[in-house]
Amino acid sequence: MFKYIIDGMLVECNQEADERELLHYVKRAREKFPNAKWNKLIVNFDGEEVELGYDFDRRPFQRTRRITGYLSNLETWNNAKLDELRHRVKHSQFTNYEDKEVEHDKDKSNK
Repeated sequence: MFKYIIDGMLVECNQEADERELLHYVKRAREKFPNAKWNKLIVNFDGEEVELGYDFDRRPFQRTRRITGYLSNLETWNNAKLDELRHRVKHSQFTNYEDKEVEHDKDKSNK
């Protein structure tokens, strides 16, 4: 395994490589994942093919809730908002719009 530091990023390759070519792969990786905190870029050469592997820190998933018009995470909520969350009513995500359209069309035909 060959290791390089290209534009501040660790790049590991399965064979010796031109640093100008590696710089192109580093730029591509940063464009594809602009907010990633990188550990390294892995470049595997296979004849005319190049396979890029991305190794970056995963950020913990943070759930955002919307209660009465506010978007935020639960860490910033006071007791009243937490109580509102516990007592909220979840509504169905699916609605049968065809029935409503048929009823609406019937109303027009009666006029």
